[in-house]
Amino acid sequence: MRMALTGAPLVLPSRNDPSQATRRYYDERAQSYAQATQLLPLHEDFEDFATRLPKNARVLDLGCGAGRDMRALAARGFRTIGLDASFPLVELASEFSGCHAVEGDLRSIPFEGESLDGVWASASLLHLRRKEIPAALAEVSRVLRVGGSFFSSVKTGREEGPDSRSRWFTYFEPDEWLSLMRGAGFAIVHSSSTRQVTGTLDKDAPVAWFACTVQK
Repeated sequence: MRMALTGAPLVLPSRNDPSQATRRYYDERAQSYAQATQLLPLHEDFEDFATRLPKNARVLDLGCGAGRDMRALAARGFRTIGLDASFPLVELASEFSGCHAVEGDLRSIPFEGESLDGVWASASLLHLRRKEIPAALAEVSRVLRVGGSFFSSVKTGREEGPDSRSRWFTYFEPDEWLSLMRGAGFAIVHSSSTRQVTGTLDKDAPVAWFACTVQK
């Protein structure tokens, strides 16, 4: 699926923007990240999200990583496109999924308003600072059609800051994340909490997750 790359003004990163260190981390480790994630099981809420989409839906994988979820969405017959800040991951995602992917910023989605039926953001918005989330959710709302579905998953907690590898993480308690969704004008249709026994890359660290699907 090819879509016009128009939309919100480009976000120009400042010198102290932590997204730059996060992007560099994935740029430098794209191949190893792909090997660690491309064959992982899908999120348990994937089927619920997919059943809420119309036939032949246009779906954006926001923060597509190495393309695992893009491939699954395309296999369901959806017109799927990916977006990621890391160009090496964009290339790997396109190759793995057979779908088009673009390099871009989660805070400034480069697509026309109301052009998508669904947005899937698995473990991606957590790389933004807490203060950036309302504007990022407004961007998702802008590109979604009325009635469109939006899935997101985040790590649970209250902290924010760089990890030992300089990747930025913001943690959210479920009530806070749901409040942010409602504040952006979304209706909550499904939510779930899970515990990952080991981290994706840091195998010694268990991770608690919260996910929700909302509707515009």
